Amino acid sequence: MRGVEADMSGSKPRAFWEQLIAEFEASGLPHREFVQRKDVKLFTFQSWLYRLRRERESKPPRMLPVRVSAPPVAARPGVLLESAGVTLRFEVGTDVAYLGELLAALGRRGC
Repeated sequence: MRGVEADMSGSKPRAFWEQLIAEFEASGLPHREFVQRKDVKLFTFQSWLYRLRRERESKPPRMLPVRVSAPPVAARPGVLLESAGVTLRFEVGTDVAYLGELLAALGRRGC
């Protein structure tokens, strides 16, 4: 049960240390000054600090799928498309499927 894990002495739950470490990281204070203000032991504080940082660093970065396609081949200047205050210019001969995908993606983003 991760949420209720106690510290090394068995007195404070993991959630306490997660919150305290977040406060420390936002404070800009040195370790010693911070622990004195919070009345916690330096060794225990540093153990949790380094442990939580290692856990954060060991998680793989979140990736989103991306599909790369070739840009449309320019044939002749020419087609303007306006929607919701946005104007897009496309060359004549631009792949219609590409335009459909682009417009659908813009629609999902509220453009």
